[in-house]
Parts: sequence; C-alpha cells; structure tokens
Amino acid sequence: MKRILSIYIGILFIIISFISGSLVFSHRIDLRKEKLEFEKLREESMNVITENQQTTNASEDVKTEIEVTEASQNKVSEQVDNHIVSKSSRFIKLGAINSDFVSWMTCDTLGLDYPVMYKEKNQDYYLSKSFYREDSKSGTPFIDSRTPFDDDAKLVIIYGHNLKSGTMFTKLTSLNKVEKIDKCDNIVLETQNEIIEYKPYASIKLKEYTNIADYFYKTIKLENEAEFLEYVDFIKKHGIYSSKIEPKFSDNLLILSTCSYHVKRGRFVLIAIRQ
Repeated sequence: MKRILSIYIGILFIIISFISGSLVFSHRIDLRKEKLEFEKLREESMNVITENQQTTNASEDVKTEIEVTEASQNKVSEQVDNHIVSKSSRFIKLGAINSDFVSWMTCDTLGLDYPVMYKEKNQDYYLSKSFYREDSKSGTPFIDSRTPFDDDAKLVIIYGHNLKSGTMFTKLTSLNKVEKIDKCDNIVLETQNEIIEYKPYASIKLKEYTNIADYFYKTIKLENEAEFLEYVDFIKKHGIYSSKIEPKFSDNLLILSTCSYHVKRGRFVLIAIRQ
C-alpha cells in the first residue's frame, strides 16, 4: 500500500513539475514575443521619420538657385520645422493605430524606448495590454490618469512593469545610489509638438499600503510653493537624491514607478526634473 502511494505521489510530482515548467516556458515565450513586437513598432515608427526626411531632401534638390539662397537665410528655422514635421508624421501614424498614444519615451541608461499611453478612464488598462490593445504580460507604460501630460502639469506619473526579461522599467531599480543617478542619461519624452528632457534627480524605495507610500502616490498636484517644498523634503527624507540639483517651485517633475522586490509589495520610484 505504501509502495503504491509512493508511486502515485511520484507521478503527481512529475505532472506538477511538467505543468509548472510548461507555464514558465510559455511565460518566457510570451515576453520574448512582446519584446519583438515593441522592436517592430519602434522600427516602423522610425521608418516614417526616415521616409519624411528623404522626401524633404528630394524636394530640396530641385529648388532653384534663388530658392536655395532664401532657404539658407532661414536654415535654423527650417531644420526645426522639418524635425517637428517628421516627428509629427510618426505620431500621426501611431495615433491612428491607437488614440491613447501620447508620447514616446527614451533613455539609454535605463533601456527605455517605448510608447507611453494615457487613458482618462480605467487607467490600469495598459498594465496588461499591448500598444495594439491585445492581452500582454509586459503591458505598456502608461500615465496616471490623475496627472495628465500637458504643459501645465507640475507632476506627471508614469507606470511600467519590472520584468525578469529586463525590459520595461526593470532597470529603474539599478539607480539605488547617488552616483548612479548622477550618471544616468536624461529621460526624453517626445510628443507631437515638442521634445522634453528630464534629468533624474532622486529615487525612493516604498512599500505599498503604508503611510509613506500613500502620501507619495496620493500627491498628484503641487499647487503652491509650500506643497512643492513639502514634497521635496519628503523625497530627501525617504529617498536618495543628487546634491547637484536643487528643485524649485518653477520646476516640473516626472515620476517613473515600478514594482520592487526589496520587500513584499515593494515599489521603486525615480524622480526627474524637466530641463
């Protein structure tokens, strides 16, 4: 009887191990596919810019001598205009695919090169959805619906996953020392009309459902200087920060938030200042 029971337990263990292994393998395959999907999206969006630039260059080749002379007098403004037009072309194409698309975010140090989404209602939608609105384990970086991304936004919060594949916001947690923050490249957000750079300034490790985390995530507006300075003091008290930067009330802040495994229900936050 004991022998039969041992055989059953052994068989059950094999079955469970097989199922668990299959799920892990399937999860990794899904993450790999999603990574390739973002790379394809990135490539297609850049192709639009390249095509636009080629068209612009071709049209310039057939200008008359007078037109070339006139163009040379406005060289700087034309370069800016062409840049905005080419960027706009990318945003028109991506916006036609998904109207929730509001920005493209890059940072070499953090391996960021992703679209950023904004959904006024059901903000957690892109926690498990791809750019194409399909089910996704990687999700897509998205803006907190309470902090819409506009010129007047004193505070903008963007969320992204921390994945074992190393994609999305995983590398944020590497900025756990001041010297690493100081060396980090600027975070660049491209919108349809402008390119905005943010300099990483501080990072904080939090635990969800604590008073400290509640204050941080419930603070969505800094309407006066007193509130702003209180927020900066909070960062200094609970995080690590660069002594090279002293935030002012006139500054706009960008917050990148992801999961962290230093504690159960941990969160890691990177704070950056608009340049």
